[in-house]
Amino acid sequence: MDNFINKKYANVPRQLLPKYYRINGAIYLVNRFELDKDNTFYDRCYAYVMPRERSVDIDIDMDFTIAEHFMKQSAK
Repeated sequence: MDNFINKKYANVPRQLLPKYYRINGAIYLVNRFELDKDNTFYDRCYAYVMPRERSVDIDIDMDFTIAEHFMKQSAK
């Protein structure tokens, strides 16, 4: 399994892997003057943990279908 990202976890079932978080692009708050000064806001990012069903990246048609399903479920 040479192409596995972290060989330490190569044979560990997904359910037993440690938690990880990733940027989903859902929320960005920045002071306009700070952005003008630094030209970036990634230096001072903080996590906002969201449930999976509220954090669907829509990149392809199937992603939109999944997000739509979650929206319909939450409206019930």
